[in-house]
Amino acid sequence: MTVREILQDIVDHIRRANMSRDGDRIPGSDTLIKRLSAEYAMEVDTIRYYLRVLSESHFVITIHIVEADERLMISGVNGYVVAEPAIVEELKSYAYRLLEQTYEAQFYRRKQATLIIKEMMTDVKRYNNTPLGKTLNVALMLQQYDSVIGSHEGEFSQEWKDSRLAELVPGLNQDPAVAATAPMEDSTFFSPEPTETS
Repeated sequence: MTVREILQDIVDHIRRANMSRDGDRIPGSDTLIKRLSAEYAMEVDTIRYYLRVLSESHFVITIHIVEADERLMISGVNGYVVAEPAIVEELKSYAYRLLEQTYEAQFYRRKQATLIIKEMMTDVKRYNNTPLGKTLNVALMLQQYDSVIGSHEGEFSQEWKDSRLAELVPGLNQDPAVAATAPMEDSTFFSPEPTETS
């Protein structure tokens, strides 16, 4: 498989999760990276790099579900969504419903998701790594990304994405082992100075 094929496969994997009707529709970095690492027999850091490249080239959107907090020993968790308007809109509606249900379960009051977001936006850190905080982060970020995709359509076109991806990963059509290795020049090799032992 070439790097391009692996990246496309990762996007397809995320798309399947985003469009599923059961389970976690927004795969989190805590499980997705391990699963992809095992599937492609690659280092975890390589998979993280591929996800970062896909995010920077606007194939996927990275959502901060849980913010890292060293003081409380909380690891950060990102979620991934395919950056296509229909998928983002569908997941935003899903996240809104989930936020309304989670809010009602915690506070025993019903509210619309947009009102919950407006009310709790300043307290997001307070609810970090709680069910309410996770759903709030997802709903808030999907709301923002939906707006960004609508106002910057050019940067989310297939042509722009492909161009940006080729810019970020020069060895796109190569085997990952070859693409990951920078070409070595003769000038990079040197002989160490012989040392004299007394």
